Amino acid sequence: VMKGAKAKRKLTIKSLKSMAKRIKAKHLKALNRFKRMSLRAGVRELEKINAVEDGLQKFIYKNLVQKNKIKEGFFYYDITSSYFEGSSCIISKLGYSRDHRADCKQIVIALMVTQEGYPFYWKVLEGNTTDITTVDSLLNNIKSTFGIKNCTLVFDRGMVSEDNIKLI
Repeated sequence: VMKGAKAKRKLTIKSLKSMAKRIKAKHLKALNRFKRMSLRAGVRELEKINAVEDGLQKFIYKNLVQKNKIKEGFFYYDITSSYFEGSSCIISKLGYSRDHRADCKQIVIALMVTQEGYPFYWKVLEGNTTDITTVDSLLNNIKSTFGIKNCTLVFDRGMVSEDNIKLI
């Protein structure tokens, strides 16, 4: 019997292979369209998604609830960063680099997933945003956007402060 990270990795690979088998031809066509897309067209598509981000997140959450994919209000929350080689991203800033690239500007990405691993909430933040400063807006957003008033929220020690504990 495999334990720990190896078991989780094996399950993840197995589930990804299973999911890949279920993808229909029309989905593959859509993915191929993105491969042929120019950078400018790709940016326009991302801008369209950004314009409907809140509605999209509500839609995803509502569907997860309807399909019983959210159990007992238990969520994981974390942030990560992604660095840039270029200089044209207006929210990229120098900050704590999880990629060990303190010389590059970056963005910070906040993500919340269900206990089963379904993502439904994300925010792209300025690159110098610290973990500890994201909890207040997260709590406000999940209350106002999804109507979540009580939940178990799991996050790492980078989010912990006296102020955040009082908020929770």
